[in-house]
Amino acid sequence: MPQFISTGTAVRTSQTQLRVPAGPSAPVVPPAASAHHLQTLKRYLSNPKWLVMYLLGRFEICKRLAIGFARLSRARARRGTRSLFQEIDVDQAVEALRRDAYVGGLQLPRHVVDEIRAFADAHPCYPDRDPAFPFAHDNHEDAQRRYGRRILLGRYYNTATACAAIRQLESDPVLVDLAAAYLGVEPVHIGNRLWWSFATRADETDRVRSGQGFHWDLDDWRTVTFFFYLTDVDDLAGPHVLVRGSHRRKRWRHLLSMYKSRPEAEVLTMYGKESLVTLRGPAGFGFAEDLFCFHRGSPPVGSDRLIVQIRFGVFDYDNAHDRLPGK
Repeated sequence: MPQFISTGTAVRTSQTQLRVPAGPSAPVVPPAASAHHLQTLKRYLSNPKWLVMYLLGRFEICKRLAIGFARLSRARARRGTRSLFQEIDVDQAVEALRRDAYVGGLQLPRHVVDEIRAFADAHPCYPDRDPAFPFAHDNHEDAQRRYGRRILLGRYYNTATACAAIRQLESDPVLVDLAAAYLGVEPVHIGNRLWWSFATRADETDRVRSGQGFHWDLDDWRTVTFFFYLTDVDDLAGPHVLVRGSHRRKRWRHLLSMYKSRPEAEVLTMYGKESLVTLRGPAGFGFAEDLFCFHRGSPPVGSDRLIVQIRFGVFDYDNAHDRLPGK
């Protein structure tokens, strides 16, 4: 795989050897996940623009029409001149994104990693989708006992307003240029996410609901997301896994279904084991991805993982930001 920085950590990928369960393929739709999908749909029915995108944004011709419409009325915004990623070749990176759905070669400086880690250590995180239960990430076991069930993810709120390093990533000129080139229009920032994935036991329902089963995302007509590991990530620390090229090839029943999660066996049957890419690296390792591809976070089994993502899209529907509800 091509490298797009002259110094720093190289992208390490491998084809994971995953066991294919027997039996017929069927969507992964556990009761809790199904209820969440319905709740999400009800919450967004009041946003007509989002609803139109959600219904039509899975089809390439509709994507192109929407992006063309946005391009008519949107000028290029002024950029800063100082980037953390000066060595990135934007053209090569965009070519890889279009072909494979991801590109590596990003590396956060150590002082930026340390600043975000300090923020995570000093602020509470919250169980996935539950802003009413703050807890310290290093008190995870006690938090699970008090919460009464397993906590797989610990998310942070208000990251950009409270953490200058994350705010800097939102406006980094190279990241914004890369997003603009890939999206085909001046991008808008649509959200951040900073979270822990904890090494804890859980059943398949909770794994799927927490993004640890194969799925694809539909947050806008087209998006690009930048990920950075803030802890060292090896095979036991929950590496991100994606299916190379699956943003360009989906079956009609995948595109037409409300459920974007799919069983591992079905994904492997369609794309083959050789299409799986596992991303590992030390703290600071980063990559960009079109989350319209099939992907998942591997369940950590040896150590917890801290990761941050910065997301750009064509329109901001104000439903992907990490603002604490009521704040």
